Amino acid sequence: MRGVIITTLLALIFLFWLAAELYGFFKTKNKSPEATRTVAYILGYPLLAVYVASGSLPPAAIVFPVALGGVFWLLAGMHLKKVLEGEYLSTPGTFIGISIRYCLGSVLGAFLLGALLQYAGLF
Repeated sequence: MRGVIITTLLALIFLFWLAAELYGFFKTKNKSPEATRTVAYILGYPLLAVYVASGSLPPAAIVFPVALGGVFWLLAGMHLKKVLEGEYLSTPGTFIGISIRYCLGSVLGAFLLGALLQYAGLF
């Protein structure tokens, strides 16, 4: 019972965060390409997470990078707010305000950690 309550609370937080960011995006008239990319990530990540979690438990090498994407997802909301307010100028080599090298390195590290834990039988 407690697990259902926690899952429901997390889902509600997830949905309210998503709704607030989408509201801010749609009420803004001038949408930059950076804002559009950020909204695409904000909408796409939950779909990916639900798809991965919908079946049986996938390998750790898949779960860890998807879980790391949740951190980027939370940061994307704050980034979108700054983009819409005009406080952030798009810079090359960034995705949702984070360096692409950092994103790729983090995902690769999460993948390798998941593969190592899977190989060691700890996950």
